[in-house]
Amino acid sequence: MSAQASGSSLEGCPHEAYLSAQPNSPQARPWLPCSDEDPGREGCSEAAPSQGPQTHRCRDSLQVGVGEQTGRFGRADRIRFPRQYRRVSQQGRRSASSSVVLLVADGGQGCRLGITVSRKVGNAVARNRIKRRIRDWFRRTRSGLRQDLDVVVIAKPGACALSTQELGAELERLAREAGALQCA
Repeated sequence: MSAQASGSSLEGCPHEAYLSAQPNSPQARPWLPCSDEDPGREGCSEAAPSQGPQTHRCRDSLQVGVGEQTGRFGRADRIRFPRQYRRVSQQGRRSASSSVVLLVADGGQGCRLGITVSRKVGNAVARNRIKRRIRDWFRRTRSGLRQDLDVVVIAKPGACALSTQELGAELERLAREAGALQCA
């Protein structure tokens, strides 16, 4: 075995250096950046001043909004399983436009939404943008929809060209045609 292969000498390789795998000091403590987890560590008692308004970082003062106040789109609000999508597509009413298909089926457990956006619609950024817009429409109009419905929205390639308002108006019109609105 040559000297280079053993790692003890790198005379023929000027661009490489020998680094020992042994720690320099076995007593050295790892450096932690000004954290609350290590209050006994000296030298880091105060954080550097930052610009902007100062906030108090106490866990007790944290206020959390839940459910309808924040407009969350939780698990109970989603159609999650293939069998649920199949049920809506087989038993539901269909309403379509050039950019979106809306399927509505009775007998859901509350008003739930399912979204399907294929790769034909666009890249991941475009698909996620459309899904965000559809969820936003659902949050805004959920109170106007019948509460026993499952709604599935299938985006077509034309959905990328629509603005948020245009997509919302399109979905509103399709929901009215499918009989999903309470006042329809």
